Amino acid sequence: MARGRAVYLDDLCALTEHQGAGLGRAVLGFVQDEARRLGCGAVHLDTGYHRRRAHRTYLRSGFELSLHHLEWKATEA
Repeated sequence: MARGRAVYLDDLCALTEHQGAGLGRAVLGFVQDEARRLGCGAVHLDTGYHRRRAHRTYLRSGFELSLHHLEWKATEA
């Protein structure tokens, strides 16, 4: 990656009935520990704009909102 060695976490989600049980925070902690062990300078993840509850977990786990990912979908004219 252009900004150095990093771990990229894709599609972290939990079934609704398991949300709030601390599973996400546990996974994030494991991934952060692995990133340190592997000599990575960061963990990156993308998340849906609407996932506010997940964002709170990420922020409590030390993540920062650092960019917006934008998408334009072509439609048939």
